[in-house]
Amino acid sequence: MQRMIMFRGGRQVGVELVAKLSQVKNLDLLWQEYMSGINGFKPASKFTSAERGKVKYRYCRRKVFWRAMTKLLSYGIDASVIIGRLENIYGNDSLSVSVILKNMCKDKELKKYFDNHPLP
Repeated sequence: MQRMIMFRGGRQVGVELVAKLSQVKNLDLLWQEYMSGINGFKPASKFTSAERGKVKYRYCRRKVFWRAMTKLLSYGIDASVIIGRLENIYGNDSLSVSVILKNMCKDKELKKYFDNHPLP
């Protein structure tokens, strides 16, 4: 994946986007990191297996959230609504991303989510 850089003289150069996972402070940024990338880095959804391997621990930890978002979005629920619900259910009075992800890893089938928010 490339980003084009334009110089003053009108010359353009393609620059490869780097596959890197940033430190994120909230679930909104975590979802943005997956979908479009943040801080000029490549979106996590576009990582190759080699790139995923370089950030294996972070990628695997976050993958639970990304899968949950994808699954819940397929039911037609808005992303901001899903994120708010996940923070409430898995946050345990903490909005720490690491706490939320740790709790989500224990409930990969989203049982707590569907107990609180059953589908119509």
